[in-house]
Amino acid sequence: AKASGFNTMFLFTLHFQPNGDVYYNDTLVVSNGIYVGDPTWGASLATLRPAINRIELVIASYGDPSFAYIQNLVATNGTEPGSILYQDFLALKNATGVDAIQYDDEQTYDVSSSVALGSMIAGLGMKVTFVPYTRQDYWTAVKSQLGTNVDAIYLQCYDGGAGNDPAQWNAAFGGFLYRRGGSGRHVVQTGHFATVDADKVGMARFAFRRPAPLEAVEVIADFQPPHQADFGQVAQVAKDSRL
Repeated sequence: AKASGFNTMFLFTLHFQPNGDVYYNDTLVVSNGIYVGDPTWGASLATLRPAINRIELVIASYGDPSFAYIQNLVATNGTEPGSILYQDFLALKNATGVDAIQYDDEQTYDVSSSVALGSMIAGLGMKVTFVPYTRQDYWTAVKSQLGTNVDAIYLQCYDGGAGNDPAQWNAAFGGFLYRRGGSGRHVVQTGHFATVDADKVGMARFAFRRPAPLEAVEVIADFQPPHQADFGQVAQVAKDSRL
């Protein structure tokens, strides 16, 4: 990954259990609020810096009930120090050194618990990011309440989000679109195996997923207008890269 030319990495994906245990793909990494995963994971990720200057851990995916379990844990156990969610995320931060937690909620859409979780994450010194494809009302409500604790929004413009208009989503978030030299906050579209015209958003990010245990990542790169970028080429670069 260091030699790929990409500067951002998504670690895909965390699966929460009803009792608060956390799996990274099929590997148990946090149990009873204690990190039990690969003890070298954080050191391996650290070797990627500074070439990779941002690493995000993703929560959930399509069809994953993690956010429903989180909603229940917030209601029954809260997010204060000592709560299972607080211990989970503190353990993950200490073990990995990640910069942000990415919300990939695609079924629960509960504003209150998402805000509570995001405020707790921010209190632990990490940012929150979104990867929406629908339910704009939910995402804008959570962003409105979390404010600058959310510093990136990765709009899905493929599969279920194939019809999304980045400009319209950007307007819904109140002009959140990133420009180089700007605030660093951005709505960008992520494309999977497709050619995406970067003119639509000012920049485009392309994600490639490598599903190997403790190495499943998405890596993204920026393409500036007026260029078009073929995701197949980007995916090949990512495929050839190594942690």
